[in-house]
Order: sequence, then C-alpha cells, then structure tokens
Amino acid sequence: MSTEIKPWAENDDLFFKMLEAGYGWQLLPYVYFKQHGFDVQMPKLDVRDSIKTAGTYRDTLDLLVDGHRIEVKSRAVRFTNPADWPSNRLPAFVDTESKYDSHAEQPLAYIFVSQLTGAMVCTDGRSCAKSRWSIVSKRDRVRNINENFYAVDRQYLRSLDTLVDLLREIS
Repeated sequence: MSTEIKPWAENDDLFFKMLEAGYGWQLLPYVYFKQHGFDVQMPKLDVRDSIKTAGTYRDTLDLLVDGHRIEVKSRAVRFTNPADWPSNRLPAFVDTESKYDSHAEQPLAYIFVSQLTGAMVCTDGRSCAKSRWSIVSKRDRVRNINENFYAVDRQYLRSLDTLVDLLREIS
C-alpha cells in the first residue's frame, strides 16, 4: 500500500467532500438575498467526471444575484460581524491567485461564512479592490499544497447589508 499523498485535485474523496461542503454553505447567502427581494440563482452542483476535465470547471460561479456574480467562501473561523473577524490570527482569504485571475468576469463580491457561527461578512471582489489585497503564500494543510492566496484585512470586511445597498444601487 502506497503512502504517497495524491495531489489534492486527484484525491477524489477529499475533492468531492470539500466541494459538497462548500456548496452547502452557499445556501445561507442564497436565502439572505432571496429574503431581501433579489433574483438569486445558485447553479446546480456540477461535478467533473474525471480529473482530465477539471479545467473546464475553473470559472464556475457560486451565486448570481440580480445578474451579479458573487463568490462564497466558508471558513472554520469564529466571527459574528466584520469587527470581530480574528485579524490577529489571519486575514480573510479571498481566493487563490490563480483562480481569481482566471475568472472571465471578476465577482462583484466575496462572502465569507463562518462554519462555527453561521455569520456572514463580505468584501469587494472587483479588480479595483486588488489594491487593498495582499498575496499570502500559505500551506493548505487539508489539501497538502502550497498556494498563493489573495487576502484582505479585517478593515475591508463589510456586513451583508452593505452589499445589499450596493446591489440595489447598481441593479
């Protein structure tokens, strides 16, 4: 029996487990925006048949709110609002540098959902926001890979009410 760790994307058990867990957390902002009267679409979870076709799924989206792309990231981080994001421990990881830069259309916003409290905060996702982001090289211990992540400090996190106001203004 080999003890070699597969690259994370080729480790189907881990990949599908993480994919399904992330998809489930998209329901909280989906319901939130529906309750605020927006047209919200959450595409059906579409899973690759083989690692060979993984590249065709690179630009999938989490939510479409009144036609605006919104990405959702769930984290095992305890917070209840932007002010109590544990900034002394870590910034908010927006996305991997390679995935963000590969999007045909940058998301309007990124929503962070606490897997511990269910609270949600957000940050601007448009390319103009990149000036406020840093690039953090980090070891992802779950996937056993090194990645460069775009990260945003707590001072740039907002409540979802702010995103609702922006959506009403631009929709």
